Amino acid sequence: MFSESFMAEPKPANLEIGQVLGGAFLAIGRNWLMFLALTLILVAAPLVATQLTLSQFPAKSSDLSQEFLILGRTFLVSAPQTFLFQPIFVALVAWMVWADADGVRVDPSSALRALASQLVWVLLAQLIVVVAEFIGTLLLIVPGIIATLALWVTIPACVVERLSAPAAISRSLGLTRGQRWRLLGLLLIVLVVAMFLGVILGLVSMMAGFSFAGIPGLVGIALRAAASALSQLLTTACVGSAYVALRAAKSGVGAGDVAAVFA
Repeated sequence: MFSESFMAEPKPANLEIGQVLGGAFLAIGRNWLMFLALTLILVAAPLVATQLTLSQFPAKSSDLSQEFLILGRTFLVSAPQTFLFQPIFVALVAWMVWADADGVRVDPSSALRALASQLVWVLLAQLIVVVAEFIGTLLLIVPGIIATLALWVTIPACVVERLSAPAAISRSLGLTRGQRWRLLGLLLIVLVVAMFLGVILGLVSMMAGFSFAGIPGLVGIALRAAASALSQLLTTACVGSAYVALRAAKSGVGAGDVAAVFA
């Protein structure tokens, strides 16, 4: 009996939410300039461009064919943000958070090289994840939340471990298994913090003599983009930090563990 217990595999540790949040904030604090540049280029600027373009479209039309035309134009304008800029942002930030936690030198050139070698798989993984979340949301919301949590670290696994999109999805399913309630708690905390940041930004705008909901033109769009960009930076840093913590909790940092996901 002693030999059996001695030879048994250690029970995986649980994800520590405080550790994930701490890792995210530490990575941002130590590399804030690079994170700020990435956020401005890949999140804030595309958001402003998208909102400016959408503001030129009519809000609604009584003609059904015009409604479909407006929806089609809206999708075409919004698609690059969802399927190009967002996955690139997640991949770069997650790689930098992993590198910071792993003692690897964090610099833009290394992050870009890591992304370049995996760009096709990263974009394909994003497409699969978005479709899975959309289908899950259509099934009364809850399956969409489950899909989001199960696939949360797909892109970090893809770019850090240089996996194909299917392998990265399997890796994420394996890493998040048994930890999804904790990931849900983490996600709720991040959402609350993001809302708080939005409120602070709204108060700042009001102190400057504006109404946050009714600021006209470019100023209002820029403020809303800034609030959304800060939220996405925090969320993405937590995704990268959760990936690092899940690997440590599962004791699965090598190729053997990736293969075990398929078993």
